[in-house]
Amino acid sequence: MSNINLYKIDSRKKNEFLRNLNEKFDNENNVEINSKCKYGISVYIDGKDKTKNDPDWLWVLSNPKPFLNQPASLKAVIVIESETKEALYACTFGMAYFNVDKYCDTEFAFDFARRINFELVKTTTLTSPNSRKNKTVNAYLNYRDIEFNSGEAYAKIKAKTLLDFNGEKHEVTIEIGHSIKTKLMDNNFDEMVKFIELVEDTMKKPEIQKIPVFAKVSREEQIAELDKRLLHKIGENLNCISVSELEIIGVTEVFNDNDSKYVIKFNNCTMTVSDLNEDSIEKFIKDNAIDIEKDFLKIKVVIYKNDMHFYVSN
Repeated sequence: MSNINLYKIDSRKKNEFLRNLNEKFDNENNVEINSKCKYGISVYIDGKDKTKNDPDWLWVLSNPKPFLNQPASLKAVIVIESETKEALYACTFGMAYFNVDKYCDTEFAFDFARRINFELVKTTTLTSPNSRKNKTVNAYLNYRDIEFNSGEAYAKIKAKTLLDFNGEKHEVTIEIGHSIKTKLMDNNFDEMVKFIELVEDTMKKPEIQKIPVFAKVSREEQIAELDKRLLHKIGENLNCISVSELEIIGVTEVFNDNDSKYVIKFNNCTMTVSDLNEDSIEKFIKDNAIDIEKDFLKIKVVIYKNDMHFYVSN
């Protein structure tokens, strides 16, 4: 069995997601699966450098043709869409979740989690923006309740639950964040589609537990107003910014640590640092005479970690 890391793509970002995927990945395979309806499945791969041992998810590249001598940084994205085109899903393998996360429906996984029972909660990550403990990771023993204080929201939950696969109840470990991660019963695309159908069927059921999360602001005028207020605040006092030591990408905890290299970018200006913090950002702004209230949110950071890289904006 291999892990499945399932995203639902935000319908407003679907075209941008597919365009980015075709620019950075190669479309290796295309297959059709018949289940409750017909599904189109496209396999995209990206890899460079030297080879290594087969990953446990190599089966996704073996249908309909084999893929040999896979590189060490091999990544794969499986795009699944039914003939109704009501939703677009993506499953990531390797480090490909960095390429998908920013296009996903961030409420999808927790909407699913509110409709299932947890048999055993193993770890949680809570966000508390108004507290000095901005993010808290908790590990539990013999614990199954979802508890939270006022002002807290969940960023990730890892728990055991019972899911109905092919008419049989199976206890599985499931991780909830921007995506849903668990193990397939068998390594094939049919099982992948059946899991998506299980999730969609579960979504039709009523909520059975409350799990608070921070909702993403979607109204353009509200975003513009909040950006304006934020830029004004930063312009008054640059020290008010804070670099997070922990982010959840999909269901993976990504720490700001010494194993990473950071490249701060704005237009043609770049600066490479080994530690991303308020001082390095302030130096970059001053060295390049950046207008904070006009251009601060246009600054991007490229993070190089474990022979791969990904972008973080704002």
